[in-house]
Amino acid sequence: MTNSCRISVLCPIHLCGEHELWCIQSIINQKVNFIYEFILVCNGPNSSFIYARLNSLFSSFCFVKVCSIAEVGILPALNYGLKQCRGQIIVRADADDFSFPYRLQVISDTFMDNPSVHIVYSSSFVVNSLSKGRLSQAFPSSCLSLCLPFFNPIFHPTASFSLPQCSRSSYPDCSYQEDYAFWLHLKFRSSLNFMNINSPLVVRYDYSKDFDYVKKQYASRLCLLASYFPRPLFLVSYLVHSFRFFLINLRHLL
Repeated sequence: MTNSCRISVLCPIHLCGEHELWCIQSIINQKVNFIYEFILVCNGPNSSFIYARLNSLFSSFCFVKVCSIAEVGILPALNYGLKQCRGQIIVRADADDFSFPYRLQVISDTFMDNPSVHIVYSSSFVVNSLSKGRLSQAFPSSCLSLCLPFFNPIFHPTASFSLPQCSRSSYPDCSYQEDYAFWLHLKFRSSLNFMNINSPLVVRYDYSKDFDYVKKQYASRLCLLASYFPRPLFLVSYLVHSFRFFLINLRHLL
């Protein structure tokens, strides 16, 4: 892939059933007017089988790169894949989430129209085990800095980043969720500008308890408090943020 690559789609994969193949195909079938690459990182106990199957199915697509690592877990897969990405924009994807055909084009246009933005994210459709769907609205970007120290306000497979530090960073090896720790790590090091694309670009399949409503209530109350007590609340937010960053890096200090 040459330097003209606009987007790198990073997708770790540890299962390779019909549903995962359907979701992978949704990235391959993107309607775009630029060059992009699709990095699939196979990991887990069946990584060699998954690698062989994906290679046999998608080897004819020159923009698809299938990799395999021996380590088990999503963190090694993400960090390995991050080093393979050559695009100006890195788009996160999960192998079990479906991307709408215009997803990459919308992301590219958003970055082009907003050069000061580092990270964009979007809403998504959520489908549960009963095949019932609903629209999950993304958090407004105005409250992200306040919410981030307390919980992860971004659904990670909708996130894309155009940030030089990302290509030199890695996902911290910690007990936090991998993407949440990554956001905290980057937020501590850099002044990030977030932007919410007010359109659903992904269909995700969520079989766990839904905490979106609770998080949104929490976020709205934080923003309301911030309007009355801006300095004390932001001080608390900064202290919590710093403490979590310390916990993330504690094992590297020992």
